[in-house]
Amino acid sequence: GWWDFKIKLESDFVVTNTTTLQDVTWFTFATGANESWYVELIGSSAASDVTGDIKCDLVTTGTWLNGSSFYYGVHYIAAWSLAAAWLAAFNNTTTSLNSLVINNWDAVVRAFRFQFNIVQNTSGNIKFQIANSNAGVGRTSTLKAGTYMLARKLST
Repeated sequence: GWWDFKIKLESDFVVTNTTTLQDVTWFTFATGANESWYVELIGSSAASDVTGDIKCDLVTTGTWLNGSSFYYGVHYIAAWSLAAAWLAAFNNTTTSLNSLVINNWDAVVRAFRFQFNIVQNTSGNIKFQIANSNAGVGRTSTLKAGTYMLARKLST
């Protein structure tokens, strides 16, 4: 009852040989203008080889209000150890400032968690997307089954 939107992947979501961000199936919900939302993504991922890191992004078909949104996330560094969490602002566009990298190349399943606080400037659909950081034949980036997306509207 606490979440206005919640979804869990029932099977792996895989992208192959593309750096173009792809909508993760069912990880999308509608928002109105001037609404404030808390969004959380928790799950695990795997990438197939040394240049197959997963990049991801939270996007909207509307626009976000400048200076009112940020994400907090956890990712892995090249040394295969958990990197420090970080903060970064969104700008008044449809996407966060940079696509995040959530896995390192070694085909090992790695956990991640992202928290987003966002304010919609205009109505639109908020979506989570993934792609390969570097495209190549046979390169895959996988969001593992059991990963989930939760969202709560904080205000209108």
